[in-house]
Amino acid sequence: MSKDGESGGVPVSGDLMATNGRGEAAAPEPLSGATNGGEDAPAPVAIKPYLRGALSFDPTVQTFVIKGRWGFSKADYDSGDPLRVSPFEFKYTSSSSSGGGGGGEESSCPPSTGELKGHIAVRQEGKASQLRVAEHGLHLAFTPLEADGGRFEAKGSGYNKFGKFLLEGAAWRAAAGDNPSDSPEAAAAAGFEVELHKSYTG
Repeated sequence: MSKDGESGGVPVSGDLMATNGRGEAAAPEPLSGATNGGEDAPAPVAIKPYLRGALSFDPTVQTFVIKGRWGFSKADYDSGDPLRVSPFEFKYTSSSSSGGGGGGEESSCPPSTGELKGHIAVRQEGKASQLRVAEHGLHLAFTPLEADGGRFEAKGSGYNKFGKFLLEGAAWRAAAGDNPSDSPEAAAAAGFEVELHKSYTG
């Protein structure tokens, strides 16, 4: 997994993200049906990032944490290419219990609803260091899909410097080998595996 300040991670092209002269990424231009010489341009392809990681209670910070990797698409994530994936981390700042776990702190894993804060890492094209992009106003809710609490639907929202977004996905009890991006030991230690699709709305 790439770390902030090291090479690797999701590349950002000049078409998607430009720097503002201070080494910071500027928001991309909105996708639109622009024309060229009076002719309709090809419809732009919507970017739908894919995030996947482990959700568990971290006793060192006394809160739930979702930590994993993301790519600009599920295909990018599945490729395993270190130039097409980067780390992300979300921490709960408040939550309410879903009763999905087995006891103790983990009895509320995953939380039924919660507010989070966190970031995604983005590698700037032509630069070795990664840019840490803060995610704000993060809200995530898990709804049980199975009576035993083994699988949940995930929905949420938030915003960052590139715009507002919606999150949709699922969470399920983690088992060794669930996530090909992590070691079996890491997967087995996790409370739940979470996958999220991010859709920018404006």
